[in-house]
Amino acid sequence: MKSQIEILKAVNPDIRIITELSTNKGSVSDMEKSFSMVAQYVDGVTVWQESVNDLSQVKRFLEWYNQNYRQ
Repeated sequence: MKSQIEILKAVNPDIRIITELSTNKGSVSDMEKSFSMVAQYVDGVTVWQESVNDLSQVKRFLEWYNQNYRQ
């Protein structure tokens, strides 16, 4: 994945790379681990919730994200 991102950024240094997460499977901890694996390569994250019931999970992830990655 890193080499693909490097190629894209070489062609267009202003490109923004965004990763997506879903609440479909896993916990907030799983979301945190997944994002941490790609954080150094991406410029941001989009979170898709499966239902309104997942909004508390999204909120907890975003609080963690803001504390650890928001610039």
